[in-house]
Amino acid sequence: LIESFAISSPQEIDVEAVCIDLGLQVVYDRLESCGATLVGADKLGLATVHACGNRRRERFSAAHELGHWLLHRGRSYQCSMHDADVNLAKGKYAEVEADIFAMHFLMPERMFSSCLQQKSRPNFRQVKALSRRFGATLAATLLRMVEVSTVPVIAASYHRNRLRWSVSSSSVPSSWRLKSVLSERTFTHGLIYDGKVCQELEVSPAGAWFEDEESESYFVWEQCSAAAAGQAFVLLYPEPAMLESKTPRRSLTRSLACAR
Repeated sequence: LIESFAISSPQEIDVEAVCIDLGLQVVYDRLESCGATLVGADKLGLATVHACGNRRRERFSAAHELGHWLLHRGRSYQCSMHDADVNLAKGKYAEVEADIFAMHFLMPERMFSSCLQQKSRPNFRQVKALSRRFGATLAATLLRMVEVSTVPVIAASYHRNRLRWSVSSSSVPSSWRLKSVLSERTFTHGLIYDGKVCQELEVSPAGAWFEDEESESYFVWEQCSAAAAGQAFVLLYPEPAMLESKTPRRSLTRSLACAR
């Protein structure tokens, strides 16, 4: 789709213009009970997106509705006032699929990868810069970064001390499963409960993060960033020794396809 419109830079991704060309008109209005609605007849559709004043969220919502329009034609939708973060936590297939479409559309792999410093371990400062550059929400940018990363990385979301979701790059073995309860030994616990900001990637015991008893022998690089109230996003980079003699896991897109 990106190539068919000869788009070559993030600034050229005009969501509303592409939607119009594909038969979907996008309007912004105050919605009380949902984040967006989608209705259509034959080859024409109308997406009404909640005018929240946050342009990145509005763009992502419009791209999300375009995903529904192209992937789930024939259904009507009332989407919640949620980002990819909440949809992933809820695990609703059609919503997550529309989110993945929006992530790929707003952050095309070729452009996104060229902006991502693949030789380093990207931290939240870099993820936030990518979010601004591509006009996408932080959650969507974080998920996209993990999906295209050539560096083994895990992203997760916690509410208080409970794991909401986790996604790993394809090079991280599936046997490394995060604990469902957040350990007090993590920097993320300090952020959520004490407001201690984690400015850079810090060394953290892998045993505080993973269920496998073997993890106590390893370490990870950890950084966290505050999200909604009582919530935090997490970046984890396992040390190289953790990646040996393990089976790599599927990417977010491949895992979703198999789950279907």
